[in-house]
Amino acid sequence: MEKAKLVQYRGGGYDGCIWEWNYAILIDNKFHDIYSSGCCGCDNIEKLVKYIKNKNIYYAYNLLDKKSIKDFTDNSNNDDIYNVAQYISENLGIDIFLTCTECNAEVLYTDVFLEGARGCGGIAITHDEIICQDCNSLYSCAYCQEFYGSDYDFDENGNCEDCQEKLKKSDIEGLERYIKENLFFGNTDTISAIKRLEILKA
Repeated sequence: MEKAKLVQYRGGGYDGCIWEWNYAILIDNKFHDIYSSGCCGCDNIEKLVKYIKNKNIYYAYNLLDKKSIKDFTDNSNNDDIYNVAQYISENLGIDIFLTCTECNAEVLYTDVFLEGARGCGGIAITHDEIICQDCNSLYSCAYCQEFYGSDYDFDENGNCEDCQEKLKKSDIEGLERYIKENLFFGNTDTISAIKRLEILKA
């Protein structure tokens, strides 16, 4: 493999956006269209060469150089980084490492989650965070599995505030139902259920 260039250029846009980043790869003089869109999308090498010759905006990264790839991952959209890394790994056998937002670990795309979804104009959605599997496990709610980050205070069971309320409500409803069905018997379990209910409602 003599040369492997990732080209990032301004392709066509979508509803609410006049352009978006498109990607192509030139590897040993072979062209790979990762993503091309709209009027400026280049789905073959001739279009890409013409685009570059017309002095349009583009960036080129050496896929065989770690510093060059780091430049790409440090300055690009998280969703684009993930999609490009996936394509390159699956089709070319080249691994690009993504940086976890929480712990800064360098991990493969197969070992990350995209979090912090938000709108970014028009119909598009992007993600602000790349999270490795370890951080996702540590900083997600034990009940709903939603990621909150290292700054969030979970309860002793690892549950978020919303799930704490849901579980509390569920416990109260279950205890009330049990007490109603067994109050006549007045056994030890019923008395314990009444005491537990009082604590939950306090």
